[in-house]
Amino acid sequence: MARGPAASTVADHIGRGDLVLAYDLAMTGLRADPGDPDLRYLAVLALARMDATEEALRACAQQDVAAIGTIDARALQARLLKDQALATSGPQRIERLTRAARAYGAVFEETGDCFPGVNAATLHVLAGDTAAGQAIARRLLDTPALSAPAGYYDYASLAEAYLVLGRMSDAVDAVRRAADRAGTDYGALSTTRRQLTVLLTALGAEARLAAPLLAQLVPGRVIQFTGHMFASDLDEEPSLAEAVRRRLDEDGVICGFGSLACGADILFAEALIARGAECHVVLPSPPRAFIESSVKPGGGPWVPRFERCLAAAASRMVVGHDAFADDPTSFAFAAQTAMGLAKIRARHLGVTAVQIAISDGSPATGPAGTAADMAIWQNHGGQTRIVPMRTRRRPNSAGRPLADAAGPRRQSNAMLFADFAGFSRIAETDLPVFWTRILGGIAAVIDRHAAAVKQCDTWGDAIYLAVEDPVTAAHIAHQIQDAACAPAATGSGALGAGAMRIALNYGLVFQGWDPILRRTAYFGTEVSRAARVEPVTPPGFIYATAAFAASLALRDDSAFKSSYLGIVPLAKNYGDEQLFRIARP
Repeated sequence: MARGPAASTVADHIGRGDLVLAYDLAMTGLRADPGDPDLRYLAVLALARMDATEEALRACAQQDVAAIGTIDARALQARLLKDQALATSGPQRIERLTRAARAYGAVFEETGDCFPGVNAATLHVLAGDTAAGQAIARRLLDTPALSAPAGYYDYASLAEAYLVLGRMSDAVDAVRRAADRAGTDYGALSTTRRQLTVLLTALGAEARLAAPLLAQLVPGRVIQFTGHMFASDLDEEPSLAEAVRRRLDEDGVICGFGSLACGADILFAEALIARGAECHVVLPSPPRAFIESSVKPGGGPWVPRFERCLAAAASRMVVGHDAFADDPTSFAFAAQTAMGLAKIRARHLGVTAVQIAISDGSPATGPAGTAADMAIWQNHGGQTRIVPMRTRRRPNSAGRPLADAAGPRRQSNAMLFADFAGFSRIAETDLPVFWTRILGGIAAVIDRHAAAVKQCDTWGDAIYLAVEDPVTAAHIAHQIQDAACAPAATGSGALGAGAMRIALNYGLVFQGWDPILRRTAYFGTEVSRAARVEPVTPPGFIYATAAFAASLALRDDSAFKSSYLGIVPLAKNYGDEQLFRIARP
């Protein structure tokens, strides 16, 4: 049965690896038609491909995927068991791998479909039962789909069956044929590459043999782009545009994240759109203000080009306000957000993001600009590829701060809000225990990170922290959760039923002197946003905004797992926000 237009659009975004947008569109469609089986299946699939296994398992139950009854739906349930198993260590891993293998095997036995069959074969091998895996693989080679393969998944399944049987050269040829048929289904390439990587590792395949096979399954390059602003009459523009097109072709770029200032940004956006790649735009201020500050200064012709690029963009995100359209901190924050989003998208596709910059080699002169962007990317372990620019750029690439130098100044900060679920129901006799044990444990956590905690406030059970960087904020959040839930703190009484709800945000805030409390304070819209996320966070969980998840991804986030939750209405009618759950792997 053909999918409806909404489901087809969601499936297309999943294929391209834009899993966040795919999930949002699926949930939007389900609000209009809660029973649509394709959207129910695709919503869970998007979460599964983002490695949000716990969220996908909950969604699988909420969407009653079991009742859909299709091969894809039944295989998806088995896939979630597999993902659970692969995230497990020790003896339990073998048990879970075997359970997932049997779940896939049951679908294969009932349907004869090669997709659940080859997954069952691989999982038996991963569980240590190579004989069982090879027996299924031999049966698969006789099925019509694999004896006369036609499409991508036929050849990908054939390659996997060959690997289970130890036929490496045949697997390499099947992978090549699969890759030739993938088209723009980058998600399929990524999924196959991950599956075969796990299998090759389990089989002990030599790197020199595995590398050529896996290289054929790289879905394409994700980039963050940056470069100098320049005027519309620059003689060098045609040669720069051609150099950008060549660079995108050579790297096989499928997706880019950046801004849309006159000059380099627009050249990148136009080249991405022309090649059919996705262009994701992150602006430091709303479009009208951004045009005045960063497009018109280059000359009139840039404005219609900006508008065409913005209209064709795969997504747009505004991270600042009109009043600060000229502030360098706004430009710097937008650039860093684009960098983090590029890394998140690359992670979903199983590739490494790179930065491409149009640069004349001039050094950084402030917090924003091409050289500053390059330094930030490289300081966080990223690689920059330069498109050289000979002519000195104009107009100036950095704005001017609007705030009075003597007053509050803007800077990027992480914010944490937390409270204890059920605090209002704690008996009067238990409050001293709460005060000394739970708040005392949390205070010890804050003390350990005193150098990074710039502001600390509390109101009963509620806590607000302004923290220097997002990685430290995430560590503090988990350590607060540990301290609040420790048996030594909660005991067996009423306190044992509680847990902290913690919200994280990262954004531009003001740092200024609090004339009442007579100390430095951090305040602004982004503080309020963090405060509105906390009430919608379930007890025991840590929720974060997209800006926080992006800032974490830009840095070393290996200690954490950011799982997408969708668009969630915030407390007190503060609007809707894309939220992530921050957990330990």
